[in-house]
Amino acid sequence: MPVLKQQLEVWSHQGAIVKSKVTADSVKNALNNYEHFPTSDYTVYLQGSYKNDTNIRGESDVDVIIQLNKTFFNNLTPDQKKMLGLTPADYLYNKYREDVYTALTNYFDERNVTVESKCVKIKENENRLPADVIITCQYREYYALENNSYVEGVYFFTNDADNRKIINFPLSI
Repeated sequence: MPVLKQQLEVWSHQGAIVKSKVTADSVKNALNNYEHFPTSDYTVYLQGSYKNDTNIRGESDVDVIIQLNKTFFNNLTPDQKKMLGLTPADYLYNKYREDVYTALTNYFDERNVTVESKCVKIKENENRLPADVIITCQYREYYALENNSYVEGVYFFTNDADNRKIINFPLSI
């Protein structure tokens, strides 16, 4: 089936680059404005089509990652953690996810925020695009203990009854 010229024209123009940045910045603002957020050791960044400049105008939401760096998950045994001097986290994932959700609902209004299985959806408005916000922690896949070498990824749990853990290694964090 041939592709119509109008469709090719749409595909050849990237979506709202400025609005995707505004959307990610608004998520950062939500966290910065939440006075009870106990840490500043997190990163907010774009992922998916807007990050990779492959988005199509009007056809994509913005994928925003909020990554807690203070607490991280890993593939180590208890003995290996002890050998590296790692200690249990004082800010746990469930509390962190709760804090992020509260910050988002306070900032965007709860009518504009919905919890989905793998993300928190934020509705679009005239200034921002719709967003899928994924609340993650840093993940470290250690491959050489003697020099503390690891590959960094993200780790999160689904928001459903299964509460499945998901580990992902985005191309660039």
